[in-house]
Amino acid sequence: MIIKFVRFAKCFSTAPSFIPPIQNKTTEEGENVSVSCNASGTPPVMVSWIKVDGGERFDGSELMFTHINRSQSGEYRCEASNECGNASETTTIEVQCECQLTVT
Repeated sequence: MIIKFVRFAKCFSTAPSFIPPIQNKTTEEGENVSVSCNASGTPPVMVSWIKVDGGERFDGSELMFTHINRSQSGEYRCEASNECGNASETTTIEVQCECQLTVT
C-alpha cells in the first residue's frame, strides 16, 4: 500500500478594509490635478474612481486631469474591491474660474 501525504497551504485573504482619507483639492481651471487612492488587500485590489454626480468611471488608483475645467468639478469616490469585499473613500475637486478682469 502506498500512502501519499499532501500538504495544503492555507490561503489568507483580506478585503480592502481601509482607505486613508483623501484630501479635497481646490485648483484653477487649466491646471493639472492628480489624486491618489491608496488601498491594499489580499488578493490584490482593483481600484477605480467614479464621479458621483455623473457616474463616469476611471480605472486605476491615480485620478489625473490635464488642463482641468469647471465641468470636472465635483465629488469623486475611490472604490477598491477584491473577492473578499470592498472599501471606498470620497473627495471633492473644486475648479475655480480662470477669470480675467478688464478695467477700462
